[in-house]
Amino acid sequence: MDPRTARMLAEHEQAAASAPPPPNGVVRLTKEIDAWVRGHRLLAICAAIATLIILFFVYYQLVALPAQQRERVEREVRAVERYKTMNAARQVSLDTCLSTVKTEADTRWNNQCRVRRRGATCSLPDRVADRLGREESQARNACLTQFSIATQ
Repeated sequence: MDPRTARMLAEHEQAAASAPPPPNGVVRLTKEIDAWVRGHRLLAICAAIATLIILFFVYYQLVALPAQQRERVEREVRAVERYKTMNAARQVSLDTCLSTVKTEADTRWNNQCRVRRRGATCSLPDRVADRLGREESQARNACLTQFSIATQ
């Protein structure tokens, strides 16, 4: 060991040996503090647990709950947008289908007029007109059934 270190340790030992004992009041106060801490350890643990519970509750109310509500609202907004998009597409498809049905019905009517060697929009016999009307009505109903909002 280094002679300087040995000399320093010896000085510390000599100072500790020559130091007067602590005053009686300090020893008594130290013992009282130790006894109080030992006696109230359960109280300190309960206070720590209560603090953790309060912090958890505050976190839940200020952070977690609003985040859940924002997420729910965002999901609902996305669902509404998806519904609107689907309805718009369905409406376009329905309009296209009904236009096609009308064009085909007019074509069949005009073909029947040509077969009879009449003008493009002639009047047909009731039997033929009724049959063409039923065909058009069935085709229109098929469009309405296929692209109905209630069925999707």
